[in-house]
Amino acid sequence: ITSDVHIGDPRFNTSDIIKTLQKEEYDRLILNGDIIDIWLADIETIKNDPLVDIIKNISKTKEVYWVLGNHDTDSDLFGDKVERVDKVAFFHNEYSFLVVHGHEVYPNKNNGWWTRILAKVSSKIYQWFGLNIQYFLRKTSLYKRKSMRMRMKLLNKYDGKYTYIIMGHT
Repeated sequence: ITSDVHIGDPRFNTSDIIKTLQKEEYDRLILNGDIIDIWLADIETIKNDPLVDIIKNISKTKEVYWVLGNHDTDSDLFGDKVERVDKVAFFHNEYSFLVVHGHEVYPNKNNGWWTRILAKVSSKIYQWFGLNIQYFLRKTSLYKRKSMRMRMKLLNKYDGKYTYIIMGHT
């Protein structure tokens, strides 16, 4: 399971995830949202990232599920064998798992134009000055409290239905 790779965002480098996908053994791959970043890059730029071809190749021999996140777009970017879903549930041994991206419980989700503008400004500040504004924002107590409230909202939504919930986004 991998989440929040953000192909196209200059603050993220896909080389480590590529190495992991090529080295590790697994039966299926779950892409848990925000695998691409359509907010910050056009689809042509995203298509040129080597991770896109790696995922396409993996899908030829393994099950691949793409849980769409708020920075993703519902496209066949990774090929027609990759199943685009809103969540993945599975069992392993006696445990049940639910994989969700997590943006579903945030009020602005994908619709906040101001959120997209802030993401673009933050990305430009990183490109120009090497400062990752999101890193500093995530250290604030306000961000931590809001994230905890949103996580609890998601946990309450699925309360008791799964042994474990695996969430990205926050």
